[in-house]
Amino acid sequence: MKRKTDIFQIPYIESLKAVTFGILLCSACGWLFYKSAAGILLLFPLLIPLYKRYTGKYREKQRNRFSLEFRDGLSAFLASLEAGYSAENALEEACRDLSLIYDEKALIRKEFNRMVRQIRAGSSIENAFTELSLRTKDEE
Repeated sequence: MKRKTDIFQIPYIESLKAVTFGILLCSACGWLFYKSAAGILLLFPLLIPLYKRYTGKYREKQRNRFSLEFRDGLSAFLASLEAGYSAENALEEACRDLSLIYDEKALIRKEFNRMVRQIRAGSSIENAFTELSLRTKDEE
């Protein structure tokens, strides 16, 4: 089974939006400048860089949002540690705190829940945070 290594996946609907926008833009420019179907088809190879640019911006927006969410998660984790919880229990308590702030679709909740499951399965907390950094491709 292939492991999911990048948590910043582009949803199908966003890919569809990017392709639709690219087709409309190429069609409009092709018709505006060439006034022919051949002109429109001539511009269709521009769909590839437009799609890559759109998905790159989308991923960057996801990374920024996750970075802000991670600060909140780390703050909740540290607050639980300062309250006297062990590291494993502090992570579970941080998950509960994050459930009050973010909905269930938030990346930070999914990732913290994944880390709690890893720890319950016998993995160390250091290993759980290391795997999170590998999935997010972030060294912090």
